[in-house]
Amino acid sequence: VWWAQILGEIRARLFAVGSPLKRFDDSHFRRFLLVAMIVAGGVLAAQAAFAYYFMSSITHEQYLQLETYYPIAALVGLVAWTLFARAMTSDLRHYLAASRGELRDAPPAAVIYRRAQALPYRLALLTIVVWFVVALVGALIARVRLAFDLDDTIVLSTATLVLAVAGAIYEQLWHREVLRPLLAHLTQRYRVPVRSIAPSLSLRSKLMLSFGGVSTLFTVVDAG
Repeated sequence: VWWAQILGEIRARLFAVGSPLKRFDDSHFRRFLLVAMIVAGGVLAAQAAFAYYFMSSITHEQYLQLETYYPIAALVGLVAWTLFARAMTSDLRHYLAASRGELRDAPPAAVIYRRAQALPYRLALLTIVVWFVVALVGALIARVRLAFDLDDTIVLSTATLVLAVAGAIYEQLWHREVLRPLLAHLTQRYRVPVRSIAPSLSLRSKLMLSFGGVSTLFTVVDAG
């Protein structure tokens, strides 16, 4: 992400006459996917470290077998994330296509602004859902196939979910940075009345998504 940011700043200085919206159009979904891949890699590394250093009751063979599953599951999850994210960003693509003159009908600027504001949180929620499925299937494999104890299975699956929620918090911050040029374009060109637009997600919903999940999961871990 930082490397892409550095290259983006270099391109902006070399091609200063280019439209910021055009640069956003060329790279926004690729950057969404890059962020999701970085978060997935971080969750995988943290999960592997947690299982290695804190799950002393499992054998080394069980650990290796479990860690063979998680990268494959994360790859499948990334493919599913990409497909759903493409569907969730279809309105943005329609608007960008209309700005290029390829389409005539496009959602109003105020609608696009509101959906762009909510998109980082929706993509982060999608990440949590994907990792919930990964952790659930991993728990079934650990319990049925690898003969993990029930307590170990619960702790490991819950830890994976905690890490996924923590990663999703940073993910939505990065997604907001990706969308910043589009929001600035809509505000400046169409003079979108930002204060009068009701957000798709309320402040309470955003706080619950950002911090409520982590607090709940850590409570479950402490109780276990």
